[in-house]
Amino acid sequence: MLEKAIAELKGDCVGLVATVQHVHALKEAKILLAHAGKRVVIGKSKNLKYDGQVLGCDFSSATVPCDEILFLGSGSFHPIGLALYEGKRVIAADPFSMQIIIHEPEEQRKKRYIAIGRALDAKSVGILIGLKCGQFNLNEATAARRKAVHKGLDAYLIAMEDITEANLLGFKVDAFVNTACPRLSEDFVHFKKPVISATEFEVVLGERDWADLWQ
Repeated sequence: MLEKAIAELKGDCVGLVATVQHVHALKEAKILLAHAGKRVVIGKSKNLKYDGQVLGCDFSSATVPCDEILFLGSGSFHPIGLALYEGKRVIAADPFSMQIIIHEPEEQRKKRYIAIGRALDAKSVGILIGLKCGQFNLNEATAARRKAVHKGLDAYLIAMEDITEANLLGFKVDAFVNTACPRLSEDFVHFKKPVISATEFEVVLGERDWADLWQ
């Protein structure tokens, strides 16, 4: 898998990250990349146990000086988040499916800009509150509702354990603001109504510039 991934790398310096199942392979991966002429950086996480580990929305180990990021793990959840929030090209090497998928930051950010643009004309919003452990953020939800009402929008707090497209279909609002898992907004890019994060909602309300969205 690493040999296939190395063939896709364009930069001289690579940030190397993995999910916890594969952090044990990072040292060996660093050696193989070095043999291919790449400089490798394995960053320290602020909150996680292992260097180079990513978990949930904690990408702090990837915030290192590098040209691009090599992610070892399965699924698109982490590599899309890395491309979106780190603003770098991500080469995702999946040891289970044996596939290489490349995620370009501008592609991911374009999807978010489109979602925000769709929400600009909203007259009513549903503020989503996740009831699952680690996703309950009532303070952020009530703050978002306060801001929305101040701007003249109809705003409703919607709390549920499983936030799915099917569960949102019955709510008669123009857009949804997500305060649960931060990545939920990206998972709903194809939903018929825009689902944006609380930070993206600040752009809709005119409280944050588009250019500052990823800083």
